[in-house]
Amino acid sequence: RARRRSVPTTDMEVRGVGEVLTLFNECCASSLFPFLEATYAESRLKVSASRLRVWDAFVVRYDAAAQRSLPTHQDDSHLSLTIALNETGEYDGGGTSFEDLGGEGFVRPEKGCVVAFPGELRHGGRAVTRGGRYIIAVFLWVAEESP
Repeated sequence: RARRRSVPTTDMEVRGVGEVLTLFNECCASSLFPFLEATYAESRLKVSASRLRVWDAFVVRYDAAAQRSLPTHQDDSHLSLTIALNETGEYDGGGTSFEDLGGEGFVRPEKGCVVAFPGELRHGGRAVTRGGRYIIAVFLWVAEESP
Protein backbone atom coordinates (compact mmCIF):
# COMPACT_ATOMS: atom_id res chain seq x y z
CA ARG A 1 0.00 0.00 0.00
CA ALA A 2 1.00 3.60 -0.54
CA ARG A 3 1.30 4.20 3.22
CA ARG A 4 4.24 1.82 3.34
CA ARG A 5 6.07 3.64 0.55
CA SER A 6 5.42 7.21 1.60
CA VAL A 7 5.88 6.78 5.38
CA PRO A 8 7.08 3.22 6.05
CA THR A 9 6.15 1.58 9.35
CA THR A 10 6.75 -1.71 11.13
CA ASP A 11 3.17 -2.90 11.15
CA MET A 12 0.55 -5.63 10.85
CA GLU A 13 -2.89 -5.08 9.32
CA VAL A 14 -5.79 -5.39 11.76
CA ARG A 15 -7.80 -7.35 9.19
CA GLY A 16 -5.06 -10.00 9.14
CA VAL A 17 -5.95 -11.31 12.61
CA GLY A 18 -9.59 -12.41 12.90
CA GLU A 19 -9.95 -11.91 16.66
CA VAL A 20 -8.39 -8.44 16.49
CA LEU A 21 -10.62 -7.48 13.55
CA THR A 22 -13.75 -8.59 15.44
CA LEU A 23 -12.81 -6.54 18.54
CA PHE A 24 -11.85 -3.55 16.39
CA ASN A 25 -15.17 -3.61 14.51
CA GLU A 26 -17.12 -3.89 17.77
CA CYS A 27 -15.18 -0.96 19.23
CA CYS A 28 -15.81 1.16 16.11
CA ALA A 29 -19.56 0.53 16.26
CA SER A 30 -20.04 0.91 20.01
CA SER A 31 -17.54 3.65 20.93
CA LEU A 32 -15.26 5.15 18.29
CA PHE A 33 -17.77 6.12 15.61
CA PRO A 34 -20.30 7.63 18.06
CA PHE A 35 -17.43 9.59 19.69
CA LEU A 36 -16.26 10.88 16.30
CA GLU A 37 -19.82 11.87 15.34
CA ALA A 38 -20.19 13.82 18.59
CA THR A 39 -16.81 15.50 18.07
CA TYR A 40 -16.92 16.26 14.34
CA ALA A 41 -20.65 16.50 13.44
CA GLU A 42 -20.45 20.30 13.22
CA SER A 43 -17.14 20.34 11.33
CA ARG A 44 -16.84 20.82 7.57
CA LEU A 45 -16.83 17.01 7.30
CA LYS A 46 -20.31 16.75 8.86
CA VAL A 47 -19.40 13.37 10.38
CA SER A 48 -22.11 10.88 11.20
CA ALA A 49 -21.32 7.41 12.53
CA SER A 50 -23.23 5.74 9.69
CA ARG A 51 -21.07 7.47 7.05
CA LEU A 52 -17.65 6.63 8.53
CA ARG A 53 -15.58 4.08 6.60
CA VAL A 54 -12.29 2.49 7.67
CA TRP A 55 -9.84 2.80 4.79
CA ASP A 56 -6.96 1.19 6.69
CA ALA A 57 -6.16 0.02 10.22
CA PHE A 58 -2.89 -1.49 11.34
CA VAL A 59 -0.88 -2.18 14.49
CA VAL A 60 2.40 -0.24 14.54
CA ARG A 61 5.41 -1.03 16.68
CA TYR A 62 7.87 1.71 17.62
CA ASP A 63 10.98 0.27 19.22
CA ALA A 64 14.14 1.89 20.58
CA ALA A 65 16.22 -0.75 18.77
CA ALA A 66 14.35 -0.67 15.41
CA GLN A 67 11.79 1.83 14.08
CA ARG A 68 12.05 4.53 16.71
CA SER A 69 9.93 7.28 15.16
CA LEU A 70 7.95 8.49 12.17
CA PRO A 71 8.73 11.74 10.30
CA THR A 72 6.27 14.62 10.22
CA HIS A 73 3.66 14.04 7.52
CA GLN A 74 -0.04 14.29 6.75
CA ASP A 75 -2.36 11.39 6.07
CA ASP A 76 -4.50 10.80 3.00
CA SER A 77 -7.72 10.48 5.02
CA HIS A 78 -10.55 12.60 6.33
CA LEU A 79 -9.85 11.56 9.91
CA SER A 80 -6.95 9.70 11.50
CA LEU A 81 -6.80 7.92 14.84
CA THR A 82 -4.16 6.38 17.01
CA ILE A 83 -5.18 3.95 19.73
CA ALA A 84 -2.60 3.28 22.46
CA LEU A 85 -2.16 -0.44 23.10
CA ASN A 86 0.33 -0.47 25.95
CA GLU A 87 1.16 1.42 29.14
CA THR A 88 3.39 4.50 28.88
CA GLY A 89 5.68 2.98 31.55
CA GLU A 90 6.71 0.28 29.07
CA TYR A 91 8.67 2.79 26.98
CA ASP A 92 10.41 6.18 27.18
CA GLY A 93 9.84 8.95 24.66
CA GLY A 94 7.23 8.28 22.01
CA GLY A 95 3.91 9.94 21.45
CA THR A 96 2.41 11.87 18.56
CA SER A 97 3.66 15.37 17.82
CA PHE A 98 1.65 17.99 15.93
CA GLU A 99 3.45 20.56 13.80
CA ASP A 100 0.91 23.33 14.47
CA LEU A 101 1.59 23.00 18.19
CA GLY A 102 5.34 23.57 17.81
CA GLY A 103 8.16 21.40 19.08
CA GLU A 104 6.59 20.90 22.50
CA GLY A 105 3.12 20.02 21.20
CA PHE A 106 2.66 16.27 21.57
CA VAL A 107 0.40 13.72 23.20
CA ARG A 108 1.43 10.50 24.90
CA PRO A 109 -1.85 8.73 25.69
CA GLU A 110 -2.33 5.96 28.20
CA LYS A 111 -3.32 2.44 27.15
CA GLY A 112 -6.77 2.35 25.58
CA CYS A 113 -6.93 6.08 24.84
CA VAL A 114 -7.61 7.44 21.36
CA VAL A 115 -6.11 10.46 19.64
CA ALA A 116 -8.35 11.66 16.78
CA PHE A 117 -7.49 14.42 14.29
CA PRO A 118 -8.11 15.52 10.70
CA GLY A 119 -5.85 13.59 8.33
CA GLU A 120 -4.54 16.83 6.82
CA LEU A 121 -3.05 17.90 10.18
CA ARG A 122 0.73 17.46 9.98
CA HIS A 123 1.99 15.10 12.69
CA GLY A 124 4.71 12.56 13.43
CA GLY A 125 5.72 9.80 15.80
CA ARG A 126 8.25 10.96 18.42
CA ALA A 127 11.29 8.76 18.99
CA VAL A 128 11.01 5.89 21.45
CA THR A 129 14.25 5.77 23.45
CA ARG A 130 13.58 2.70 25.62
CA GLY A 131 11.25 -0.24 25.24
CA GLY A 132 8.44 -0.52 22.72
CA ARG A 133 5.29 1.45 21.96
CA TYR A 134 2.32 -0.18 20.23
CA ILE A 135 -0.59 1.64 18.61
CA ILE A 136 -3.37 0.98 16.14
CA ALA A 137 -3.28 3.59 13.39
CA VAL A 138 -6.62 4.12 11.65
CA PHE A 139 -7.45 6.07 8.49
CA LEU A 140 -11.12 6.99 8.00
CA TRP A 141 -13.19 8.48 5.19
CA VAL A 142 -16.59 10.11 5.48
CA ALA A 143 -18.83 8.62 2.77
CA GLU A 144 -21.12 10.86 0.74
CA GLU A 145 -24.22 8.94 1.80
CA SER A 146 -25.17 6.37 4.41
CA PRO A 147 -25.52 2.75 3.22
